[in-house]
Amino acid sequence: MSQIHSAFAYYWEHKEELDADLERREEYVKQAEREAGPSPIAACGK
Repeated sequence: MSQIHSAFAYYWEHKEELDADLERREEYVKQAEREAGPSPIAACGK
């Protein structure tokens, strides 16, 4: 239980930094998906 408390405490102490990092990662994934275009594997199932 103390590990859970520690994890939450760390998050709240670094919330802005962690949230900004998550946003950067999500934008990176979205950009990579746009650049890559549709997946040829996913298109096979249609």
